[in-house]
Amino acid sequence: MAKSNTRAASDQTLVDRASGRDREAFGELYDQYVMSVCEHMYCLVNDRQLAEDLTAQTFLQALQACSQAGTRGW
Repeated sequence: MAKSNTRAASDQTLVDRASGRDREAFGELYDQYVMSVCEHMYCLVNDRQLAEDLTAQTFLQALQACSQAGTRGW
């Protein structure tokens, strides 16, 4: 399996676990992607504080979506 396919499969496993309310899996996703998301936000808004706030909101929404998915049995 190619490296990117392995990474995608690993990410999907973490997303599936996080959707089942596995906080450790969500934490792994957060640790893996928080800097990339923040850098992307910074490129969009050119304001470090706003980029950090948007990053926090993004991960909060992701956490809420995982929590809701877990209650629907996804």
